[in-house]
Amino acid sequence: MLDATQLERVNWHLSNWARYYRQYSTKLGYKVSSALKTTGSQNFDDLIEAGDRQSAENMSTIIEDLPPLLNKVIHSVLLDTKWTESHDRSKSFLQAQEVIFPLLESKNLF
Repeated sequence: MLDATQLERVNWHLSNWARYYRQYSTKLGYKVSSALKTTGSQNFDDLIEAGDRQSAENMSTIIEDLPPLLNKVIHSVLLDTKWTESHDRSKSFLQAQEVIFPLLESKNLF
């Protein structure tokens, strides 16, 4: 079981991913994340936004690589997609959080 700090870390990255997914997800088969990329100098807020975007993209690869049930539960809880599985949604989400935590470091998500 994750402690409070670990759970907070996982949930921050999941929330950041969900925000990114809602704003810049695939539309008509094309990723629109390139709209976030800028050139030239950046102010501090732009740098923070770029870091959050990169974290969300890294988190997306973690979520995509999860077993199908855990991938579905993350989409269900964070993006309000329909949950049609026979498994308990809350327990499945807790399991997803547990599985994700050790994967954060592999994607340089601190």
